Amino acid sequence: MKTLIRIAIIAMLPFVLSSCDSVLSWIGGYMCQLAPDSDHCFQWTAAQSGDTSDCDKIKGLRFKDGGSNPPRDKCYLMVAENTGNYDACKKIKGWIGSYTASQCVSGAAIKADDPAWCARLAAGTADYSNCASKLASSDKVKSKDGEFAKLREQLGDDPNDKELRKKYNDLKTDLNARYELMNPAERTNFFKEKRESLMKDIDDEDVKQSIAKSYNDYKVGNAGAKYTDLVSNLQDITEKQQLIKELDDAANTLTDTVKESMANIVNDKKDEFVEGAKEKWAEWLDKNMTDNMKNKLTKLQGLKDKFDKGSAAYDDISKKYESFKKAYDEIKALNDKAKEFDKMVGEGKIDAGQAKVLKWATLLNKGLEYTTAYVPVFGSTISTVSKATFDTVIKVATKRAERTNSMQKCIDDPLNCDPNSITAY
Repeated sequence: MKTLIRIAIIAMLPFVLSSCDSVLSWIGGYMCQLAPDSDHCFQWTAAQSGDTSDCDKIKGLRFKDGGSNPPRDKCYLMVAENTGNYDACKKIKGWIGSYTASQCVSGAAIKADDPAWCARLAAGTADYSNCASKLASSDKVKSKDGEFAKLREQLGDDPNDKELRKKYNDLKTDLNARYELMNPAERTNFFKEKRESLMKDIDDEDVKQSIAKSYNDYKVGNAGAKYTDLVSNLQDITEKQQLIKELDDAANTLTDTVKESMANIVNDKKDEFVEGAKEKWAEWLDKNMTDNMKNKLTKLQGLKDKFDKGSAAYDDISKKYESFKKAYDEIKALNDKAKEFDKMVGEGKIDAGQAKVLKWATLLNKGLEYTTAYVPVFGSTISTVSKATFDTVIKVATKRAERTNSMQKCIDDPLNCDPNSITAY
């Protein structure tokens, strides 16, 4: 039969100056009727052209007594598989020994890797199970999930890319369909692994509990949310809480650096520690606040856009951003002021001793107020310096201020100077 078709095509090529579909139509219309196995000839031409009218010509004489026409039904199935035209499946009559419409849909969906059509089959049937096992295996869903994560990240970098957004939306639909095809046990295990992968770097129990609470609140308010929405929300919440934890750690590290520097003054009572502590604080500030903290503030600002304006998550991030930004700006201003005093020393306007007093007067008057104004979200990040130490530092700072005033009075009015008011520290 194939030899006959080849001869026919070669013979008519010089005379037929038309499209390939026309050639196939000519073969189906004339040559297949002359072929000894016309049924298979019509199947071949229909599958190649996608035209079910050739299937209609299949007589299936060998099956006439059985009341079915397997060759014709198979022809419709072949058209559906080759072209993705699921309407061809509707023409299948079925019956004993033949193909069914659901077999046709399942076969076409598997060949086209199309989970949406699997979902149209009756759940629990063999055709549905076969289709789902091929298109919604854990490995297949995991692969699509990885592609989705990459596209989500790319779209975050360039949200105005229309072509990228279309790919993202198409893949989102595809992934949700595959996830729904998984059986309940598979879905549970798959999502559990996904959740664990998103939270694998989180050791802090406070942060984990906060993420769990926010995520559960979202699920309660969005009962019909699809897999991609659930994952995206969980990822946003995780990123948000991790970032806030980092900000808490950074703010408290700064607070502790200031307090511990003052504790050195309390414990050792050596003026050399004053300047050394200040330099330590300034070094940390320059290293962490200028670039690292700015990046975190930028990320926190951008994270707000992932939540609806006016929502609890949006308001929470806004408050945290404003709180940290205020602390950052004011502490940086203190550091800049200290640098101004150093510059004045270089210009000969004040001496090093006066600069030292001015710097610590500024720090003691405002620095502690600013560093303690930032209230951490997570209890695990609360400052490790005890309140007792902090209170002692304040007392020492007050005594130092009194000593400075006493010295100045003696310099200004030596005759009325009270030597007993001037202490060694």
